[in-house]
This record gives sequence, C-alpha cells and structure tokens, in this order.
Amino acid sequence: MTNMLQNIILNPWVVGILLLGAFFIISRWSLVRLKEYPGYALGVLIGLFFIMVYIALGGGTQSPPELDANGVEIAARTTLNIFEVLFATILGLTFGAGVMFALRFGTRFARGVSLQVASYTALNIILLFIAVIAGPITQRMIGIFALSIGIASLFAIVLFPDASRQAQVSSFSAQSLSDTGGMPPQQPPQVEGGGMSRLDAIRQKMRQKDQR
Repeated sequence: MTNMLQNIILNPWVVGILLLGAFFIISRWSLVRLKEYPGYALGVLIGLFFIMVYIALGGGTQSPPELDANGVEIAARTTLNIFEVLFATILGLTFGAGVMFALRFGTRFARGVSLQVASYTALNIILLFIAVIAGPITQRMIGIFALSIGIASLFAIVLFPDASRQAQVSSFSAQSLSDTGGMPPQQPPQVEGGGMSRLDAIRQKMRQKDQR
C-alpha cells in the first residue's frame, strides 16, 4: 500500500506536471504581471547553460547495470531512505520560506525583482531537466522538494497574510454580516439621568421633593 501511494504521488509524470505548472505560473507572473523580460531571459539562459554543461560533462548517460557475484543484475533501488527524505524536505521548506520572504520584501527594488525572476526561472528549468533524465531516487527527491516548497509558501500565506489579503478578508466578513441581516445590537432605551435605572430615577425625584 505504501509503495503504491509512493508510486502515485511521486510518479515522474506527476512531478513533471507539477514542475510544468510551476513554470507556467512563473512565466505568467514574470511576463504578464511584472513584464520583467530581461530577468526572465536571463533565467532561461542560465537554465540552458546548466543543461549544456551537464550534458558536456557526461551527465545523463546511463551507467551499466550492477551485477552480483553470480552475474545476475541487481535491481535498482527505488525507495528513499530517511536521510534523503529529510534532506529534500528541509531544503524545500527552507527554499519556500526564502521565496516568500523575498516576494514580501524584495519586490520593492527593480534589481530584486529581476534577480528573483531569473533565479526562479533558472531553478525551475534545471529541476525539470533533472526530473526528466534522472533516476527514480532523484525524481522522488525532486518531487518531495517541490511539495515542500508549496507547503512552506502556503503556510506563510496563511499565517502572515499581506495587507491586500487582510483587506479582502475584512471586506468578505463585512459583506457576510450585511447579507445575513446582522445589525449592531440595539441599546436598551435609557431614561433621563445619564443611563440610570428606573428605580434610581424614582429615588432621585423623591429626594428632590424632600429637599423642597
């Protein structure tokens, strides 16, 4: 059962679709919203440069299968150990927290925006390339890394909403109150004498009569 869930969630196709979705979001954010064309082009060139260097150094070539003493091929390992899971998770959470911090405070400067666009684009291209050519262990670590980034980002959005998100929630709460007919509680009618009770008002009138 565990292996089946692991094969479904960390399937290379699932990881590839997630990375393609992230690449689409980054591209739309960079080109449509920010119109940061130089930073996006720089990120693409960095990603392509990494791919070319990786291939030139012999990366991606399949090594011959390992054989045991009897000459029987040893099955490749497809499950992660605890160190690999923790390493990918901590790295993804740290990177996700850094991304949210940079998006919150680093978009005030033009250089910061350009560097962020270039970094996210290059990293996404590199991860997508490695996920395609790497073995099952690396593919699953990339999947855990990508999921950890998403968890850290959404966790930061929920706990530390920005001003626009707070204003949106406040307006939604006010709209819900008006739709349900919620009215501020009516104050009970007050009698003369600064909000005194009726009994206190009667006592005060009697004292005034006695003084006369």
